[in-house]
Amino acid sequence: MNADKPINIEEPIELRVRFTKFSDKSSSEILEQVSRWKKDTSFKYPIKHIDEHIWIQIPKSQKKMHSPHLHLELFPKNKGTEVSGLFGPDPSLWTMFMFLHFFLALLFIILGIWGYSSWSLGKDFLPQLAVMLVIGLIWMGLYFFARYNRNKGKSQAIELDQIMRKLLY
Repeated sequence: MNADKPINIEEPIELRVRFTKFSDKSSSEILEQVSRWKKDTSFKYPIKHIDEHIWIQIPKSQKKMHSPHLHLELFPKNKGTEVSGLFGPDPSLWTMFMFLHFFLALLFIILGIWGYSSWSLGKDFLPQLAVMLVIGLIWMGLYFFARYNRNKGKSQAIELDQIMRKLLY
């Protein structure tokens, strides 16, 4: 059991931190605790669960663009439960972020094909190359923006980690 080892949200590349833990509690005990927290009006964190999936979020009053959410998936084992987790940004923000990356990648490929065609025909290809360079800079900017926002949400991720520890151990 790795109950005392904190989640490392300082990974250099990973924007959505994944982890696996083991709890001595059964999945039904964990889900019963979730049900109690959902009914408890003093528990301030919005919590949802469907089957073996649990989502814990930051309260709306404290939620910012950089606020993380925690998704846990329970896998019952003989003596306890294996828990697979994910710290990530709000799903709608992540979807928009991925759509923007997809759009930029598509534009980059189109400009690459257009630039190669221009080059092979002996025409000027520098405008396409320049825009591809700008897209590369935008990609780097998006990455650093995401890292910056993840770091801003670190204290809230630690809060969610503490809630998870209360739930699992």
